[in-house]
Amino acid sequence: MSQRNLAATDPADAKVSSDSSSGDQSNSGNTSVPVSSTSSPGSVNNLALNLSSNDLEGMDSDVEKLLELLNVTEMKLDLKESIPSSELQLLLQLVRQTVLRINLNKNLAKYQLRNNIEEYATERQLLMKNLANVEKNLRILQNENEIINMKNLKLIKSLKTIKHDKVKTLKAENALLRKQIQDHSGRSPTILDALGRVASHVLQEEGE
Repeated sequence: MSQRNLAATDPADAKVSSDSSSGDQSNSGNTSVPVSSTSSPGSVNNLALNLSSNDLEGMDSDVEKLLELLNVTEMKLDLKESIPSSELQLLLQLVRQTVLRINLNKNLAKYQLRNNIEEYATERQLLMKNLANVEKNLRILQNENEIINMKNLKLIKSLKTIKHDKVKTLKAENALLRKQIQDHSGRSPTILDALGRVASHVLQEEGE
């Protein structure tokens, strides 16, 4: 087993104790660590937030210890040296523990992905609902604006009609007054002439 094949293990994964891994998972090589759908996403988010660039590029002590043990075992195999059973048990235990951690990483990633998809779907649904409300309110405002414009046009038309009728009435009254003044001015000289003739006639009678 080479070092390159195990170097991809995520350094920020949750650790699985050797006791629980050997006691619970020793009966099956394909056993997975399920992640409950009711688990709090806060731990997953905190796991992602606590990762730094050094954590992503580095290697934790358990993986480093496993790689060292694999290298030692590989060297002994190359040299055809005998390997104590305790070392083999430790190697198997570390391999099992690392596999369980990788499986846990996968489940955590799937859990986080599912949460992200659900959050995205919820946010998208809320956004679409808000957009529909905005469009509805916009249509209402447009209808109200059209109604106001129609009322304004009717009001302007009514004012123009009232103004036209008022001007027409004032012009008619003005023409009537002008005619009355002209008629009065035309009758005034006739009356004065009649009075003058009467006065002349009276004076003539008194002189005789």
